Amino acid sequence: MLYNVVLFLHILGAVIMFMAISILALSMLSLLHAKETEDVKRWSGLAVKTDALFPLSTLIIIVPALYLVFSTWGWGIAWINVSLAALLGTSFLGPVINLRRLKGILAAAEAETDSVPSSDLVRKVRDPVL
Repeated sequence: MLYNVVLFLHILGAVIMFMAISILALSMLSLLHAKETEDVKRWSGLAVKTDALFPLSTLIIIVPALYLVFSTWGWGIAWINVSLAALLGTSFLGPVINLRRLKGILAAAEAETDSVPSSDLVRKVRDPVL
């Protein structure tokens, strides 16, 4: 019974993370096609707010996963080690790479006075690293 509850929580964390990834991807794609500053504000604001789901989903994934590893699976299975490394890597790199740039885009869009995005704002939105 406990195994099923823990597995459910683990899967729930993965679902939350994939939903957050989908919303973030939609926001970032919509930023690229935004023609007005208000749209840039809206999409970058959504992307920044969505980023708060990543630590929550990572926690909901890792805590049950560790229980499952120690109680059932063990560390000898390669996909567990690869998955843990990938999850921790992306959980660290996402905020370092994306969140800082998205907050910069949001701040620049909020500072804009014109309805058409400035060239500086467009350059931030089209940042190749982002």
